[in-house]
Amino acid sequence: MPRPGPVSADLGGPLDLEQQAWEATLRGRAADVYDRIMAVNARVLLPEGPLTRREALERWAPNLTWPRHRLRAERAVPITDGITYLTYQAVAGARDEYHAACSSLFVRRGDAWWLVWHQRQDSF
Repeated sequence: MPRPGPVSADLGGPLDLEQQAWEATLRGRAADVYDRIMAVNARVLLPEGPLTRREALERWAPNLTWPRHRLRAERAVPITDGITYLTYQAVAGARDEYHAACSSLFVRRGDAWWLVWHQRQDSF
C-alpha cells in the first residue's frame, strides 16, 4: 500500500498532518504535503466527484490556495491502533467564505501515517 518516502509519525499524528496540509494551502503548496502523506492507492471524494491520488494531486497543484482557513469541531476517532478516522469542519477564504464538512482515514504502517481516504462536502 505505501509508497517510498513516508512521512514519519514524529511529524505528528493524523490530525497534525491534516492541519499541515490545510496550512500549506495558504502558500499554494497543498499538493506537496498531500504528495508526502497520501498512500499510492488513496482516493479522494470532492463535491464534483471521486478522484484517484494522481487526479487529486493534479487538481491541487498549484491551484488550491486559501488566504486563510480554520478547522473546527475536530474529532480523531481511533478505529484500531493503526487506523484513525478524522472528521472536522473547515472554513476557508476571505470575503466569501467556503464551508465544508471533511473526513479523512489514516492508516499507520511502521512509523508513518498514510492518508488513504479524504472526503470534502460543501456545507453549512
